[in-house]
Amino acid sequence: MNGPWTLKLGAAYDQTPVSNAESRSARLPDNDRYWLSAGAAYQVSRNGKLDFGYTLVSAKNADINNDQTATGAGIVNGSYKARIHVLGVQYQHTF
Repeated sequence: MNGPWTLKLGAAYDQTPVSNAESRSARLPDNDRYWLSAGAAYQVSRNGKLDFGYTLVSAKNADINNDQTATGAGIVNGSYKARIHVLGVQYQHTF
């Protein structure tokens, strides 16, 4: 964009280190994730800049089939679904 505005866009794919439903922990039901980000910066003055940003993290459904009967916890069987929204605002002033 022209003038004091700057646009920012980003995308990422983050692969999980968890290999299967039997290895997945109920404490951290991790799975592959897609990150989509957008933001803008506005130069308010010669020394001041205002930044806005938004990120959506969308994880693929994560099946779990974790047998913890040896520890007395039982069997955890099911599916997790996760979406995360991150919003950021920042002001920067240089001297």
